[in-house]
Amino acid sequence: MTRRKALSITAILTRKQKTTQKYIEAQGRLREREPVAILDIGSNSVRLVIYEGLTRSLQFYLTRRYYVVWARVAQTGTLDEKAVKRALTAIKRFYQLSSQIGVKDLHILATAAAREAENGPKFIKQVETICSAKVQLLTGSMEAYYAGLGADSGFYKPDGIVGDLGGGSMELTPTSDDAKQGVTTPLGGIRLQESSKGDISQAAKIARKELSNVKLKWPNKSKCFYAIGGTWRNLARLHMFDVGYP
Repeated sequence: MTRRKALSITAILTRKQKTTQKYIEAQGRLREREPVAILDIGSNSVRLVIYEGLTRSLQFYLTRRYYVVWARVAQTGTLDEKAVKRALTAIKRFYQLSSQIGVKDLHILATAAAREAENGPKFIKQVETICSAKVQLLTGSMEAYYAGLGADSGFYKPDGIVGDLGGGSMELTPTSDDAKQGVTTPLGGIRLQESSKGDISQAAKIARKELSNVKLKWPNKSKCFYAIGGTWRNLARLHMFDVGYP
């Protein structure tokens, strides 16, 4: 190793230590807390969320998202190699960010796309190698359950049904004590577009058919629907633009 290269590596390590120290000593942060990170590998995107610590009321420290879009998984049964390469590049960057901030508790979750693809296990192993951590591959019922817990965490005594709409699936689950009765449907935005071949009327027929098979009851009379997921947010933005919402 040349002297110049050794000095360069030393400088990088020093900057990393200083950045981590700044985070620990930042005003307003409790020093006894250690940041916790979630790396969510979905069907639309790869997302990193870092919280200041594991508390009842979670506080964001940093959030980053990279849109991958696992197109045609339902038709081909595999994850597109170009998309895999983009996803792994983003995951490497996210892991480096987490390490620099001082995250020691990293939870990696993978959902519909990785679950259903033939080359999903290979992709998961690559992620585990990069992050030196296990990937938890969620079943559809687990996705529904965690979506219900998210509503319980974010709202005071939620009462209704949670709908978590992603790219590959949509989970529906009652709030509160009935959360384990949640179900999953193949009605994710990307998957529905593919199965209907872009025909809106056909997509509506597919959605009605799938929802007619869902046997969920509203917990009480309020019938409040909790919309979770980026697809709902994008639909809301489109509606706001369409009606000229200020």
